[in-house]
Amino acid sequence: FFLLHPSFFPSSLPFLLPLFPLPSSIILIMDKQQHHATHFYPIYSLYIINKAGGLIYQSDFSKDAPKLTMNDHLRLGSTFHGLYAITANLKPTTQTSTGIEVLESDGFRLHGYQTPTGIKFYLTGHPQREDLDQLIHKIYVYYSDYVLKNPFYELEQPIHCQQFDVVLESLLKGPTGR
Repeated sequence: FFLLHPSFFPSSLPFLLPLFPLPSSIILIMDKQQHHATHFYPIYSLYIINKAGGLIYQSDFSKDAPKLTMNDHLRLGSTFHGLYAITANLKPTTQTSTGIEVLESDGFRLHGYQTPTGIKFYLTGHPQREDLDQLIHKIYVYYSDYVLKNPFYELEQPIHCQQFDVVLESLLKGPTGR
């Protein structure tokens, strides 16, 4: 049993599988390589919305993100807040709802997350990007570390924190600068 690095395999290897059966250890590595290929799809935008529905942070992370004015971003932020409120009230049981979590379309995928304090995070990306839910939780950790621990930040107000911007650029654009 040999463990081979995924870069060892040529991109045409999946088409050769019917001709040359491979040990399961190699197939598992290929599956892992294909799973990580999702990271090549871009992240478009991040929206952070306060409890009242006000947009407190917005940033685009790809040249493919729609070019919107600040007023358009404010409208989108309040629309996300409204959608969250509607979906939270549509749940037929008495349990509390998590509101809108995922919205998929042909052009983008949106993941939402509401913190226990009511702050909402919305991350948009390419429709085939599958790790948005993991990324949004990392963003929340960075928000806690860089924004909430900043002595100059006032809760519920727009976020202006250079360290937060830098860590988000690193996380969401990656080394290729998508």
